[in-house]
Amino acid sequence: MSLFGPEEFVWRDEIREGQELVVKVETFHQENHRLPESLEEVGIRDADSLRFNYEKCNNSEYLLSFGTTLGESMTYNPTKRKWEPFNRPCP
Repeated sequence: MSLFGPEEFVWRDEIREGQELVVKVETFHQENHRLPESLEEVGIRDADSLRFNYEKCNNSEYLLSFGTTLGESMTYNPTKRKWEPFNRPCP
């Protein structure tokens, strides 16, 4: 895939879908005082079919990302509350 334009435009559909997952994860965190172990805990029954990857880093940090190759992926940074155009590991 060739990318032309700002990431927010190129990935708008994925970011919109990802934001729905962020809300589910954040709501779960607020209600249960812990992060979910997997997306299944927030009601996503077939998480393997999603193009998103969720990783719980510790009790208060997580990563949510999509994409498969360098330059064609975005990662949600919960600390900054925004999507960033690169993959990053858990802190």
